[in-house]
Amino acid sequence: MQTISNLQQSHLQRVILKGKHYDLTHTVPHTSQVFGAHANDDYDGVRYSTHVDAPIRYNPNDDAFSGLDLNQFILPLYVLHLENAVADNCDFELTPDVITAYEDKNGRIPADSFVAFASNWSKRAGGKKAFLNKDNAEVSHTPGWSKDALAFLHEERHITAIGHETLHTDSGKQLAENGSAVAENYWLTQNNYQVEVLNNLKQLPTTGGIIFVSPVNINSQHGYSARVYAIA
Repeated sequence: MQTISNLQQSHLQRVILKGKHYDLTHTVPHTSQVFGAHANDDYDGVRYSTHVDAPIRYNPNDDAFSGLDLNQFILPLYVLHLENAVADNCDFELTPDVITAYEDKNGRIPADSFVAFASNWSKRAGGKKAFLNKDNAEVSHTPGWSKDALAFLHEERHITAIGHETLHTDSGKQLAENGSAVAENYWLTQNNYQVEVLNNLKQLPTTGGIIFVSPVNINSQHGYSARVYAIA
C-alpha cells in the first residue's frame, strides 16, 4: 500500500476546511436486530454493521489494522454511482468497462485513493430478507465487484481501498457459482483493505470528496466495525 502524494494532501486540506460532512455509517442499536443479527453479538454485530476488512483476513503475513499506516485511512474519494444499473439488475457486477466509462466522464482515478461502489443497497438496511435478497435456492441476488475490476484498480490504478453498501465484495450470484469469495480474496491478498455495509453513498458527489475510515486499532484483527464519514 502507498501513501498519498503532496498534491493529494493539498486537495485534502482544501476540502476539509470548506466541505460538507456525510456520515457513511449505519447506526447499530445495541439490543435490537440489525440485518437479522443481534448487534451485541461480537461476530454478527460487527459483520452486519459498517465494518472494515483488513488484508490479514486471508493472509496472516499481511497487515492487520495495527499494521496499516494512518495515511491509508484518510483518502481522496471517487464514487461510482451505479444505483440505476442495480435497480434494473440486482445481480449487477461491476467490471473494468464500468470503471473506464466512469473515467471517460470524470478523469482518471489517481493512485492512493478510495473507490466506492454506490448501489443504493443501503436502503434495504434493517431487514434481513431484503438485504440478503435470497431466492428459494438460498442464493443471494446482490450486486458486487468482479475480480477483473479489482485487478484493474489494483494493478492499473494502484488505489488503496474500496467500499460498497452490500455485505460482500462479490455479487451474490458469483459467490454461489464460484463457491467462494473470489473477488474479495483477490483484493485483500494484495494487501489492500475494504469497507463493507456503507451508508448514504448516493448523497456523495462523484469526485472531489475525502473519506475518513476509523477502525479500532486491534492487533491481528481482520475485521471490525468502523465509523466512516466523508467531506466533500
